This record gives sequence, structure tokens and C-alpha cells, in this order.
Amino acid sequence: MQSLIPWVDHPWLLLACLALSVPPLRDIWRMMFGDAADFAEDLRLAALPDWWAWFQGRYWDGQWAELKLTVFALLCVGLPAALYRIIAGWVN
Repeated sequence: MQSLIPWVDHPWLLLACLALSVPPLRDIWRMMFGDAADFAEDLRLAALPDWWAWFQGRYWDGQWAELKLTVFALLCVGLPAALYRIIAGWVN
């Protein structure tokens, strides 16, 4: 663990925070996407060019899919980071 990024003071705590973040992120994923088919559909809509989605009448569906994917990606990074910062503040 010595080769881990220098700004991580407690690498084992970071791994624990990542592990603790999995259950809430799984529940959030289920609330946002439902199942794997809905997630795949959102990925497809987000990858569709906006002008093409506009002609198909699915522009706002694509925008909603992009928003959901962006929020979930930010939560995947932000939740473990926030948990690490809070607990690391208590440890120090």
C-alpha cells in the first residue's frame, strides 16, 4: 500500500470506505435504473447524438438518461470520498 497515491493518509480506510459505499450505491442504482435492461437503454440513449435523438422524438429521453448517468457517476466518486474525509477527520 506504500505506492498508493500520496494524498491518501489511510489507505486501508479508503478501501473500507469503498466497500461500505457499495450497498447504498447498489440501492441508488436500483432506484435510478431499475434493472440491467433499463440501464443499457439509458446508456444507449445517452450515447445517441442529440440531433439524431431530436429527429426520432427522443431528445428529452436522452437528456434524462444523461442526467441519471452523470448523477450516478458523481455519487460513485463522491460518496466514498465524503465518507473517507469524514472518518479520516475523526481518526486524525
